[in-house]
Formats: sequence, structure tokens, C-alpha cells
Amino acid sequence: LVGVYLADEDLVGVQPELSGRRLLIVDDSPTNRRVLNLQAGKWGMQAEEFGTPTEALRSYPVKIEGGRVWLALD
Repeated sequence: LVGVYLADEDLVGVQPELSGRRLLIVDDSPTNRRVLNLQAGKWGMQAEEFGTPTEALRSYPVKIEGGRVWLALD
């Protein structure tokens, strides 16, 4: 949401725009992955995390089955 001001309360709880979406988290920091995974869960997203891009790419074909598209966060 570039250029859109959101109050803090607008980002609390399940977000209808994100609820049920799948998120692929890739970060070498276990702490960062955990924080992102927890936040994604609070927004109603289903997140899967990986420590390296190689690990994530190994699972990529599985993630697009059934027409589902994953968002990648690096």
C-alpha cells in the first residue's frame, strides 16, 4: 500500500485482503522468520519459512500446484 496512510489500528487483527493468502518467508535470521510468521498469522495468512533462497526454491514447484501463487519475501 504505497502512498496510503494507515493508522496502527488498521493493521491489527485479521486483514480481509490478506486472510487465507499464502506467504513464503525467506530470511537467514530465525528471529526475523519467526516475527514475520507470527505477524502473518495474526493477519490470517498461511506462512511457510525457509532459511535460504535455495531451500525455498527447492519447494517452489510444490507451492504453485492448484493455481496457488506464493508471495516471496527476501
